[in-house]
Amino acid sequence: MPGSGEHVDYSIRPAKHVERKMMCEAFRRLSALGPVKDYRYVGLGSFYFADFVLFHKSLGITNMCSIEADPDAAPRCEFNRPFGCIEIREGHSNDELPKLAWDAPTILWLDYDGKLDESKLADVRFFCANAQPGSMLVVTVNAHMPLSSKFSEQRIRQINNKELTRLQGHVSGRVPLDVKARDLTDWGLARVCRRIIDNEIKEWLRDRNASLGEATRLRYKQLLNFHYRDTSRMLTVGGLLYREGQEDAVARCTFEDLDFICGDSERYLIEVPYLTYLERRHLDQRRIAAEVASPDTSGIPKDHADAYGKIYRYFPAFAEVEL
Repeated sequence: MPGSGEHVDYSIRPAKHVERKMMCEAFRRLSALGPVKDYRYVGLGSFYFADFVLFHKSLGITNMCSIEADPDAAPRCEFNRPFGCIEIREGHSNDELPKLAWDAPTILWLDYDGKLDESKLADVRFFCANAQPGSMLVVTVNAHMPLSSKFSEQRIRQINNKELTRLQGHVSGRVPLDVKARDLTDWGLARVCRRIIDNEIKEWLRDRNASLGEATRLRYKQLLNFHYRDTSRMLTVGGLLYREGQEDAVARCTFEDLDFICGDSERYLIEVPYLTYLERRHLDQRRIAAEVASPDTSGIPKDHADAYGKIYRYFPAFAEVEL
């Protein structure tokens, strides 16, 4: 929804922060297909531009475009633009994406904060119909369902039925026929949304490939299937569009070496434990000196320590500074 930046500081959401860093590491692997700095990055930067700053500084991308749907926020976006290489386009993504040139590999992050609907699928379809081989598509949508433990079974059924009706009405009959209201509880909505997006990508690639020769047909390789929550449950799913003849180059990207890569319905749950600086330093020291079998007397809950161990390389470090 336009204007969400007024309510959420996207630069300091811990799970979102981890997600951005993981995505950046995955994007870096694209170097086997061509210099990553030569890619174009298109996103929905709001007026924080956290993703733009990270991808410019870490990947060297200078061809960048931010789409802002809220006309009231556009002047603020211009004021907060961190680098002159970022073009800001005012308008809805449905209208602005077709105005861009699609003659070069692009990383497109459709970082929506609303739930999946037809307009979001329209952006997915446009990308599949126009993006060059080697391009990356990432889609983030709200997949929040209330915690089931807070409600009676009857109330849960009411909530799920209402959400299924909403989803069916907003994605024009694209909900798989085997999906029932009970499937939407907790992270179920995220799983269903991933299926809808994945089906949309594959359907449109089939249409595009129908007019292409065998050597130029396109494939889609899913790489990301993140579930995370800072406030609401969110789904981020995406992957690589490549030509059939590029299999060897895609293999050289070694995406599978990254433990957060998910090529199918298997998800990667980003959990950010609440830890003090001293606790993080303690866990880091034990990780580096893992051969030292000393008992952990810190009092850190084991589930917190385990969660930190999975994401410590991407863990956010926020501090108050005087600039």
